[in-house]
Parts: sequence; structure tokens; C-alpha cells
Amino acid sequence: MILDPKENNEHFFHDVEQDWVLIRPNSFILAKSLEYFKIPNNITGLVYGKSSYARIGIVPNGMPIDGGWEGYYTLQITNLSK
Repeated sequence: MILDPKENNEHFFHDVEQDWVLIRPNSFILAKSLEYFKIPNNITGLVYGKSSYARIGIVPNGMPIDGGWEGYYTLQITNLSK
């Protein structure tokens, strides 16, 4: 199977709406923020993970939020543990 990041293949996605989620070892999830952001044009946002989670192998991959952007933030959360 060819994976194309520009193609939205519904086979690989599962919507989960609950208080917790299991991230299996060496895998990741995509999460959507609860908050809706509306960033002013003169502000750039940065997303960081907590070091206490990084010590156990849970690492968020956050990207900068550009000025003028608005919407729900998508965050990749990776479980690097065995």
C-alpha cells in the first residue's frame, strides 16, 4: 500500500471522544485541541511538551502557530517507549 500524506485515507484514522486514550509503544496519535485559537497577526505561538512526559517517552510534536491563524490546533503525540 502506498501512503501519500496528501491523500486523506480514512482507513488509518479513528475518531475517539473519551477522557483517555491508549497510545501503543512506538506509535502516535493526532489530537485536536479543545480550544479554538484566533492568533493576532503580531503574535507567533510555540507549542512545547512537558519534560516529565518526555522522561517516560511521551513526546508531542508541536509546530509553531503563525500570526493570523485561527482554528483548532492539531498535535501529534508519540509514544517512543518500548
